[in-house]
Amino acid sequence: MASSMRNDTGGQLSRLESFRQSLDNFLDEAKSLVDESRAKEMQTSIDLFSYGFGLRAMNVCDLFSLIKIGQNIITKEKIEELKQKYTDEAKRRYSGYEGLGDLAKQYGLSVLVNQFSGTVQANTETEIRRKVLLEIKSRIEKEIGNVSDTTLAIEEVAQLWKDSENAFENAEELIFGDTPMQECLTEVAKRFERELEIRDKQTTPILFILSDGEPTDGNPLPVIESLKSLGVVVISCFVTEQDIANPRVLFGQLEPQWNQGAKLMFEMSSTVVDDSAFAKFLLRKNWVIYPNSKLFVQANHSVILEEFIRVALSPFESSSDTEILPKGL
Repeated sequence: MASSMRNDTGGQLSRLESFRQSLDNFLDEAKSLVDESRAKEMQTSIDLFSYGFGLRAMNVCDLFSLIKIGQNIITKEKIEELKQKYTDEAKRRYSGYEGLGDLAKQYGLSVLVNQFSGTVQANTETEIRRKVLLEIKSRIEKEIGNVSDTTLAIEEVAQLWKDSENAFENAEELIFGDTPMQECLTEVAKRFERELEIRDKQTTPILFILSDGEPTDGNPLPVIESLKSLGVVVISCFVTEQDIANPRVLFGQLEPQWNQGAKLMFEMSSTVVDDSAFAKFLLRKNWVIYPNSKLFVQANHSVILEEFIRVALSPFESSSDTEILPKGL
C-alpha cells in the first residue's frame, strides 16, 4: 500500500493516503445516512470493526484497538525519543574509530576511510530503525493483549479516525509487510460469529477486503466460504498500479490478463444480486454490471476506490433515491 495511486488533480497519492481520504468521505456519508434515518424516527445503526494484515509490527490485529493504543504509543515525540536514544547508543559504540580515521588519512587512505564511514552510517541507520520498530512493536503487543474486541458505531469511528490522523501517519513505517490474508480472514470469521450472536437477525453483515498483493500464508478461499455461509456479503477491491481499461465494470468471469492476486480476490467476492442495493448504487454511478458479476474491482484511481468503498453503504441508502436507474447489461 506504499506506492502511488492517481487522483483527479493529475497528481499522485500514496495508496495509504488515498485510502485515508476515501475512508474520510465514506465515514462522513455513513454518518449523514444514519442522521437522516434517525430524523425520520427510523432505528438505524451502522457498526464497524476493522482488521489489518501485513503489518510489520504484527501480522494481524484489530485496527480500531491498534489506533486507540497507537494514539499514546506511536507519537512523533516518542518516536523521536527512541531514535535519539539509539542514535546516542550508536555514537558511543563507534566513537573509538574517530582517531583511527584521522591516522589513516595521514597515510593517504582517505578513500578507504570515506567508504568505511559510509558503510557504518548506512548500517547504523538500518540498526536504529530496526530497534525503534522492535521497541514500538513490543509496547503495542503488551498493550493490545489487554484490549478486547473494538466494535464502534459509525459516529464513534468517525471521531476516532479524525483523532487518529497523526498516529496513523506516524505508524506508516510499521504497516507495510507481508500479506497474511488467510490468518486475517480466519480472525475475521471468528469475529463475525461473535458479533452476529449478539445482534438482531435483520443485521446485514458486510466484509470489505482491500489488498494490493497475493496471500503469503496459504489459500483463504475455504475461510471465505465459511463467511458466506454466515450470510456475510464479501466485497473485494484489488489495488493496482496497472492501467485499467474499464474501471467501472463488474465482471462475471475471470479475465486472462489479471494477475494471480486479482484472480483470487475475484473468486473470494460475493455474486451481485440483480435487484440488490449494491447493483442499484453502482448503476446510478454509471457502472456496467455483467450477468453473474462479482462484487470485485481493480482500482488504480482514488475516485474508483472511493466509489467502491461506498458500495458497502448502499443497503442503508433511502429507497427513494433508487427509483430511477439506468439499465444494467
